[in-house]
Amino acid sequence: LVERDAAHPQGAEPGEAKRSNLRRTLWETRPMNHARLCLVSVPGPICDATCATIATVPHARLVILAPGALSATRLLHQTRADLVLLDVNIPRDEVLALLTWLTEHIPDICTIVARSTSSECDQARAFGADEAMRRDELSTRLGLYIAEMIHA
Repeated sequence: LVERDAAHPQGAEPGEAKRSNLRRTLWETRPMNHARLCLVSVPGPICDATCATIATVPHARLVILAPGALSATRLLHQTRADLVLLDVNIPRDEVLALLTWLTEHIPDICTIVARSTSSECDQARAFGADEAMRRDELSTRLGLYIAEMIHA
């Protein structure tokens, strides 16, 4: 997260460095022993599998389960989360709309997008996701990302 900004300062969006600095300040002021997750996923087998994956990740606590981007915006105002995970079954246009909304309204929240292909992951990062990973890598990479957040 911070390393990505430091590694790509020229390619960063104007607000991206500001978001990262704000996020880093918030992590430093809040002692973390877990990350509060908001999962945005259409109900069904993929959502169930993602919930099961999150349950196996040390230091991850699922606090919001939103069936779509609009529900997520409402729920994120009611319950505080540290990280939003947009699942592979959320349509691309909803992912982009939610990433934009989060940047404007909750700039200190981290975002991860799960997609099917590496090119979709690259696109999600280009649209402001802090991290993007293929769905088949989620079980290993999500835990690493959260561990890095907590111990940063």
